Amino acid sequence: MKYNESIYIRHGEVPHNALKQYNNENEDLTKKGIKQAEELREKIKTIDYDIVICSPLIRAKHTAKIINVKDKEIIIDNRLEERNPGDLNGKPISYTNREEYWNYYTRIKYGTSENIQEFFKRIYNFLDELKKGRTPNPDIMCNKYIKFDAFAKEAKRLGADYIATGHYAKIKDGKLYKSFDTNKDQTYFLSQLSEEQLKNVLFPLGDIDKTEVRKIAKEYDLITASKKDSTGICFIGERNFKEFLKNYLPNIPGDIINIDTNKKVGEHIGLMYYTIGQRRGLDIGGNDERLFVVGKDLDKNILYVALGEDNEYLYSDSCIVDNLNFNCSLRPTKCSAKFRYRAIDYPVEIEYLNDKEVLVKYDRIKSVTPGQACVFYLDNQCIGGGVIKEVRKDNKKLWYLL
Repeated sequence: MKYNESIYIRHGEVPHNALKQYNNENEDLTKKGIKQAEELREKIKTIDYDIVICSPLIRAKHTAKIINVKDKEIIIDNRLEERNPGDLNGKPISYTNREEYWNYYTRIKYGTSENIQEFFKRIYNFLDELKKGRTPNPDIMCNKYIKFDAFAKEAKRLGADYIATGHYAKIKDGKLYKSFDTNKDQTYFLSQLSEEQLKNVLFPLGDIDKTEVRKIAKEYDLITASKKDSTGICFIGERNFKEFLKNYLPNIPGDIINIDTNKKVGEHIGLMYYTIGQRRGLDIGGNDERLFVVGKDLDKNILYVALGEDNEYLYSDSCIVDNLNFNCSLRPTKCSAKFRYRAIDYPVEIEYLNDKEVLVKYDRIKSVTPGQACVFYLDNQCIGGGVIKEVRKDNKKLWYLL
C-alpha cells in the first residue's frame, strides 16, 4: 500500500525536556505536554488521514492518542524510537557539543549511545518502506527490531548475560548456522541480525529435532507438548491475517487482468492480500487451466494473472537485493540463497554493485518476489541477506512486478 503524503509529529513535553536533559526513560507527558498535544489536535482536526504510526514510548503513544481525532488504529513501530543517548541519559544537554552530536558525518558515540548514522539508518529504513509500498517479511523484522533489539536491550538492563529463544538455529563461535532439524530450520528469519546481536544469544533447540523437543516437553508435563506448530505472525499471533490487515490498511478493490490478453477477468479485494505464484482465492472461474498471480501494479491497482503453473511470467534469472546485512566478514561471489522460507537453497552468483546493493544471478527460478527476503548460505552457515528490490530476466527488470 502506498501513501501519498506523510505528516511527522513530535511528542509533547516530558520531565527531561523541561529539565533540558538527555532522556532515555519511558516517561509520560507533563501537563504542558498534554496541553501541547491538545492544541495540536485542534490545528490538525480537519486533515484527512488513513493511518497513525508511532514509537513504543509512552510519551509518543499518549501524544498519538490525544491527536487521533478520527480514532484510527495506532500502529507501534520500534524503528521510530528516539535516538538512544546511552551513557548521556540524565545528563544536561549542555554536557555535549550539540552541533557535533547531531552532525551526520561524525560517528561520535558517548559510551553506549547511538551515533547519528545508526539513528538515521533505523529511521530511514522505516520511511523508505512506506515510500516504496513494500511489504517486508514481518517475522524477520520482528526478530531484528523487537526480539533481538528491544527485548535484548531490556534483558541487558535487568542484568542478563544472554537471551535464549526457541528458534531452530545454531550459534558456533558467534556465527549463525542451520539447525540439526533442517525441516524446522529458522535461520531465514534470523538473517537480518547483526554480528553484535548474535554475541549474547543461545539457541538451545539447535541440535534437537522437533520430535525430541516434544518428547522432552511431555516428560516435564508442559502444556506445549501436544500443541500444534505455530503458524501465526510473531507479533499478532494466530489470527486471521486478512482481518488483522483490515484494522490498519483500507481495502482498495481493483481489476484482475490477464497479462497475456490484457482483458479483465475479475476483481481483487486489495493487492496486499495476494502473493506472486498464488493460485487459490482468486475467485475466477471458466478456465481449464488455473490462473496464477504473476504481478502487481501498485499505481494502477492492478493484479496480473496468467494461465498455468509453468507460464513464463513466473520465472526470472536474477534480482537486485538491497537493505543488505552480513553477520560476518565473508563476502562470497558464489554461494546458495533462499528466496522463501520453505523454498530450497539455490546456487547463485553475487555481483557487488555497491555497499548497499548486490545483483544475484541464478538459473530459472519461479516466484521470486520484490519485498521478500533473499538469504545467503555457505554450506550450513547463514551469512546474512537482504530484501529483494527488483526482479529481472534477460538483463531487464520485469515491469509487471511492482
